[in-house]
Amino acid sequence: MKKSYISRVKHKIFPWIRNWSDSMDKFRYETDVNKLSQKEWFWLHPSAYKLILYGSPIITITTMILLGLFLVSKGVTALAILPLLLIVSSAWDLIKKLKKKSLNKDTTMYDIYMREEAK
Repeated sequence: MKKSYISRVKHKIFPWIRNWSDSMDKFRYETDVNKLSQKEWFWLHPSAYKLILYGSPIITITTMILLGLFLVSKGVTALAILPLLLIVSSAWDLIKKLKKKSLNKDTTMYDIYMREEAK
């Protein structure tokens, strides 16, 4: 996602927001995410950001393990080194993200792509 594109269309995504420097804590600390719409959950709740942040390397690792096992079962072990490199890279990325877990505890997609600096 390009931040410049989102900053142009954010008024269409959330037409009711007037103050783009607001922290949106009402949504951020909502304990029952079923009360939120899908759009509100994705942009304004930390669980969506965590799902994307940690889920992408986990999906890559899982996919590459399956690809590596498939290649080994077909007898193409030399080619199975490529998925192994991606597994190591993604695992390293996941470890780095987990080390910074406390910094990303309450971060949302809104904070990264839509929120403006307070004036």
